[in-house]
Amino acid sequence: MIQYGELSEVVRLGLDRFKYDERYSLSALADAFACRSGPEEDDTALLERICAAYIKAAEYERSAAGPFAATPWWQQTRRKHLTPVMEALRGRNIEALRHMYRNFFRNPCSTNLVGLPVDMQRCYFSGEIDPLYGRFFLGDALHRLDLWKAVTKGRFPIAALRSPAVGNPYGITVDGVFIRIAAESQHFYAQELARLLGDSNPGTVLEIGGGFGGMAGYLIRDTPRLTYLNFDVPETIALASYYLLRSFPSLTATLYGEADITPDVLHRSDIILMPTWQIAAVPDSSVNVSFSSHVLGDLSPEAAHEYTAHLARVTRDHVLIVDRDHTDSDVPRTPFPAFNLARKRPAFWETAKSLRNNQAEWLYTACADSQRSQAASFRPTRSSTSPISFR
Repeated sequence: MIQYGELSEVVRLGLDRFKYDERYSLSALADAFACRSGPEEDDTALLERICAAYIKAAEYERSAAGPFAATPWWQQTRRKHLTPVMEALRGRNIEALRHMYRNFFRNPCSTNLVGLPVDMQRCYFSGEIDPLYGRFFLGDALHRLDLWKAVTKGRFPIAALRSPAVGNPYGITVDGVFIRIAAESQHFYAQELARLLGDSNPGTVLEIGGGFGGMAGYLIRDTPRLTYLNFDVPETIALASYYLLRSFPSLTATLYGEADITPDVLHRSDIILMPTWQIAAVPDSSVNVSFSSHVLGDLSPEAAHEYTAHLARVTRDHVLIVDRDHTDSDVPRTPFPAFNLARKRPAFWETAKSLRNNQAEWLYTACADSQRSQAASFRPTRSSTSPISFR
């Protein structure tokens, strides 16, 4: 959470930057946080499917240990914010889960997955929004939009940022287009991954820590014949399952407990959503491009090594990492065997909500086959990460 003194200074800087910008008006907040719940389709079957997958994952996680255990930060998030959604998932309380998921952008079940680094419930969803927090929201939203326009060099119309109304999102409206929170960076990285896929058709993209599925939504929408895999903690995978399967009901999805991750399942699934430890089941060299945003730097060195080893094992072409860039981050210190660091550059998406810019991107590209074989000794610790088989 941002401290009040830093928040005030960030807002002052935003006011200096946007004070003559007609978009930077507190009157826009009413529209920004208006209800956008979308059509109320019958999602009972989907919610029951999500509960079944979550119950299996939660049962296995209780006996799991080692690098794929939930971090202390996520365990604290569970205790403070996720008890209601966890109880609904475990108890198959479809009505309660439906209420939370249909409003997840505004519900504590998405804590630390969406929103700004403040108490969102108190600052934005409990009545009239204080001008300080209103300007904080607008400054961040306008910064991200202007940065998106700059880094994409005008290649996309504003309409490219449209996204489904699943979860009752909030955001700003520009030129008649509603842009939900964080859409800009998620769209940008989706296009980066599509570019890295190149002519791979069909292509396979693996993500570690995909959140509610925001980036994946753009990637799947804009990339034909794609197989997308995401590995995350059980609560987040459950939410991503809701968002992506509601957004793309005609696609074929595989959830935890429904099938093993075999070459055949990779071939016939459009979307595969699994808890973290199931990355050990992904066949070697079966993924074109892998991606992780703000995950590796939060892990212990041992866990970061394990994830890195799996990414190197399964990825054929490129690994793109976005994370903190300072001395206590494991990302720049964790090598990718048989991969060259093709590019490192700062990332500025967070600079309107913090006085420090310590975000960066690392792009790794696979070496020649001979070099890859020499790095085979850098392997995951399979004894503690064996996936469950459902055969």
